[in-house]
Amino acid sequence: MPQERTLTSSSKLDDVVSQETKLDPATNDDQDSEPKEPKVEDLPLAVKVGEVDPLEAQFKHRYQVAKELVETEQKYVQNLMCLLEVYQNPLLERLVPDPTIPKSKQLPPILDKKQISSIFCNAEQIYFLNAKFLSSLRVDFEKVATGKGGDIFIGRTFVQFSHFFKMYSIFCNEHEQAQTLIGEYASQNAAFAEFLKEARQDQRAGGFDIQSFLIMPIQRIPRLKMLLEELLKCTPADHEDHAQLTKGLGILSSVATLINEAVHERENRIKVWKIAEMMTHVPFNLLAPHRYVLLHRVR
Repeated sequence: MPQERTLTSSSKLDDVVSQETKLDPATNDDQDSEPKEPKVEDLPLAVKVGEVDPLEAQFKHRYQVAKELVETEQKYVQNLMCLLEVYQNPLLERLVPDPTIPKSKQLPPILDKKQISSIFCNAEQIYFLNAKFLSSLRVDFEKVATGKGGDIFIGRTFVQFSHFFKMYSIFCNEHEQAQTLIGEYASQNAAFAEFLKEARQDQRAGGFDIQSFLIMPIQRIPRLKMLLEELLKCTPADHEDHAQLTKGLGILSSVATLINEAVHERENRIKVWKIAEMMTHVPFNLLAPHRYVLLHRVR
């Protein structure tokens, strides 16, 4: 079996074609006859139809990752809106009397403003931030033709917005306490327990309870970081978006670290506070901000 040739340049293609089209001296002695046309099967693999271009495949994958990023961000923003419209805003509206309803028929507040804030923290600010982030992602993505991942440039959007994701640290710090307070308020306030039940049955909530919505901001930053890492993997180093994606990933990683440190610091403060409650006649301030629990053994 003759070995198939591999082609590296157009000049070599001419050589191969020339060699294959020489007349066979055993069948024709006329050296001036017209050369034979080369057969497709005799051409090198590099010029055969149907080969997959590695760069094209890489860009198709890049398009799919960017598409997943935009679609999951859109779903996330919709869920934040639902949290506000179904759970937070109705509680806030009960705090303000409706001038169109007689005072005797006004519905009393379910929770006071401080209690509401202790549950939702800065969820509204996070919603507005991510709504703008989504809008910018759409501008970057929707003008690109399907599958054309090489034409997508979203690194600049991450560089622009990643710094603002630091506000997530406030929400993450208060999340565990908020979950505890929801249980306490529901057990002590029948109106609040009934409100949660009715809100969950709202069609917009899709059957999700308030805790399910409140955990979503905790999960979003790690998810964004993972998608951005995958997008960077399928972006060639010489691509115009590579430098911006690298910078954006660096900022987002720093924010994720900051959030984790803030959460751990709060958890430690709670541990120190619980230890301080159990101790008496301590000759120093156990609750000083610099104190950490290094080892906690339970007997």
